[in-house]
Amino acid sequence: MPTIINFNEAVIAFYLNRKADNDLGEIERRSPAALRDVLLLKLASGDLQKDTPALEKIFNNTRKFEDLARAIMNGGIDKFRPVQYFMQGRTSEPSDDTIILLSIFINFQPRPYAAWREKELEEVENAVSGNEKTQESKASNPGEEMPKGDNNTSGEPTGVPKEMTSEVSTNPNPLIGVAPTKTKDADTKITLGTNSEGEQNKKVVLTRHPVWKLKDKKSLSILSTALVLTLLMAFYTWPDKQCMYWNGENYVAIDCNDVNPQLNIMALNSEKLRHFKRITQTDTLTKNHVNKVWYSKINNEVEFFTYPGLHPTHQHRSLKAATQYILESYAICKNKEGAID
Repeated sequence: MPTIINFNEAVIAFYLNRKADNDLGEIERRSPAALRDVLLLKLASGDLQKDTPALEKIFNNTRKFEDLARAIMNGGIDKFRPVQYFMQGRTSEPSDDTIILLSIFINFQPRPYAAWREKELEEVENAVSGNEKTQESKASNPGEEMPKGDNNTSGEPTGVPKEMTSEVSTNPNPLIGVAPTKTKDADTKITLGTNSEGEQNKKVVLTRHPVWKLKDKKSLSILSTALVLTLLMAFYTWPDKQCMYWNGENYVAIDCNDVNPQLNIMALNSEKLRHFKRITQTDTLTKNHVNKVWYSKINNEVEFFTYPGLHPTHQHRSLKAATQYILESYAICKNKEGAID
């Protein structure tokens, strides 16, 4: 019967496989704060509907906060440290909560545990049902185990594909001591036997080997050429700009060697580079943006952003998920249809 322990083992195995294939991207190098931002982004996109009950138990078990996004934002980053430590190899015994978060970050499917357990039980039932049908078929048709026309009485193994072997019976006067010989695509083996009259017969068994076809060689050549071209393109197109700066509305990639005292240059974060933007037209915000955009209120100035995390110019201030009250108070919705009720 599948248990939470089996689920944890399956998640870890999936993680190790992706790690071995170098398929984890930047997730292994993210800080706890960055992991929190990724979780908030996934939550805002609607990808975590099935994970919400489990996340509520982790971040908002006492129902202190009115919504999950606010609970994650205000809960600090300590709950994300164990995930970071596990991916860095600093711990080998993650807790159930750590496994839940890890399964989300590496996109393990099916999840959460309840969905995975349901699938495992279904597979077990299908396997048992298939085995029972096989046993019933054998019991009702006992003679079908041996193919028609197979009257093998020599005691030699059966079931060898015809295209793989061919046997040639020869006349008496066997060649004694003849060793197996090889051809370009087959091995020839000579064995001795006795017929029904007590006379010796030799039997030649020809075992054919698969031959590499020309079209397979062409396919291999094409794949090799494609791989070389891909590596060359990756080498020559690898981005030189590994840093970025905030221009007031969004992050812009820049060469780390470019020294400009007026710019606050930081290490490039591909997620923020693509998704972190300041919302300049606040009248476009509607009730559908509750907990899907983030805001800051500094010196009585409210700004809205499309991505969670720290304020781009006030790095000591965290952005908060925008509630209905905040949107009603500071976002002017001119279109009547999109106004917040």
